[in-house]
Amino acid sequence: TAEKQVNRIKHAIRSLETMPMRYTLINWEPWCSKGIRRVPVDNYTVFYQVDENQMTVTVIRIFYSGRNIESIVNDTNN
Repeated sequence: TAEKQVNRIKHAIRSLETMPMRYTLINWEPWCSKGIRRVPVDNYTVFYQVDENQMTVTVIRIFYSGRNIESIVNDTNN
């Protein structure tokens, strides 16, 4: 159900409290230079940024993984 999916996404986000750098850096701009990382959750991808000085994780966006995410991000920034 949708509620269970939301709970799985929340669980993945909470797991970033421990070792948030374990997931892959995005390899396309503009997000690569900003240190944006991604964590897959079923058919979704959570994009987040780690601030090591403040010891915080900020969720940037959550996308459905079936979309062309790079194209959407590039369109948003143009």
